[in-house]
Amino acid sequence: MMQRVHGSYALAIMFQDDIDAIWLAKKDSSMFVGEAEDGYLAASDWGTIKAYANVCYIMDNYEIAKLSQNNIVFYNGKGEEVNKERKFFSQTNDIIKKGKFKHFMLKEIYEQPYVVDKIINSFFVDDKTHLKFKDLEDFDLSGIKKITMIGCGSSFYAACLGKCVIEEFAKIPVRVELSSEFLCHNHIYEEGEVVIAISQSGETFDTLAALKLVKDYNIRTLAITNVCNSSIALTADNVIYTKAGPEIAVATTKVFNAQLIICYLLAIKIADVNNVIDKKYYFELVNELKTLPAKIKTILSINNSHHIQRVASKIYNAHDVYFTGRGIDYFIALESSLKMKEVTYIHAEAYAAGELKHGPISLIEKGTIVIGILTQEDLIEKTIMNLSEVRSRGANLIVFSIIKNDKLEEIAEEVIYIPQTTKFFMPSLAIVFMQLLAYWVARKKGTNIDAPRNLAKSITVE
Repeated sequence: MMQRVHGSYALAIMFQDDIDAIWLAKKDSSMFVGEAEDGYLAASDWGTIKAYANVCYIMDNYEIAKLSQNNIVFYNGKGEEVNKERKFFSQTNDIIKKGKFKHFMLKEIYEQPYVVDKIINSFFVDDKTHLKFKDLEDFDLSGIKKITMIGCGSSFYAACLGKCVIEEFAKIPVRVELSSEFLCHNHIYEEGEVVIAISQSGETFDTLAALKLVKDYNIRTLAITNVCNSSIALTADNVIYTKAGPEIAVATTKVFNAQLIICYLLAIKIADVNNVIDKKYYFELVNELKTLPAKIKTILSINNSHHIQRVASKIYNAHDVYFTGRGIDYFIALESSLKMKEVTYIHAEAYAAGELKHGPISLIEKGTIVIGILTQEDLIEKTIMNLSEVRSRGANLIVFSIIKNDKLEEIAEEVIYIPQTTKFFMPSLAIVFMQLLAYWVARKKGTNIDAPRNLAKSITVE
């Protein structure tokens, strides 16, 4: 059957005359088998297996497995029995409980100060200012001439923000593509090009397929993922783990921020290796990075939480919510709109503020909710002008800004102030507000926050 069926698949099959066994088969799609104390289990996601088992087997293409409660047997495509390597990991059930939180999403939002601090400190050695990527010791960062970043969903938006910091700090041209679209057309690869694949689960089918395509051209590849031994981690030449811990809620929060932090660190490291960053500026960026955990903790304070809940109570009945910003803020708006639509089921879109007048402003009518993001000081005046245009057409404005402005206070129904940091690190602060807003809107609407309809944590199908 496996020789005749086309496409990709990960199958779990029961036979009517053998109901005590489950047969597994796979091609291209991921399949993991876990060995627990009381039996065996299979899943397409490494993290799922880790939640229940101490041992995992990674199935290869055209392999078959027979699971029973007390035994597991693997076969190759010819039907011959094979021995599989057992991969061990420690149990971490204590950190996949909700604890005092009603939902995993809220718990994971509140874990961000710890996660960001842990990541930043793990990459600094000696005097705590020397940035070192232990996983990239055999990866020559000095020879990079061009970078292509690929990802899906939130990982794609993390790549967009990564492009901003890499081009600014490292002075290397970066293009960003959706993994699914990357597969749809031919590419001209260049000497010295590196492809960076970003995936929370490390099992995203489109990103994995794009990564395999790139490797056929002998282009160097680097993965940024949260899951050790995931398919993308094993396929890429090198991998940087975000080390954010298990993320249970379907809508990513802490892992998205972890991806941003890795992008900041990677941009600074490449810039330093290539001597294109002033040492004084390098130390300024390093010191500023270390302030982010405390600033995120401030955002998560009770006062800010109550403010966000008040805003959520004003918009949870909205049919449409539009996010807007300029420059980096536009990419923050894209991720913010995705969070809103994922967990609230409200139609949410993001538009570049400067593009509103080129069509999207026709959607504005009395009472339309528009959320403005203003974290880039040099673009605030222009963005205020755009927000004034939608306000004059009846929009209800909610603004997240880094500085107080009389005009903003005049035109906006609510203004929430974001702690300041360097403009390129602002996404790590602003997005926490947006995650909280999406969560509390969903909470007021009574949706299934941790497992929204039609969505899955790991997208292992094309």
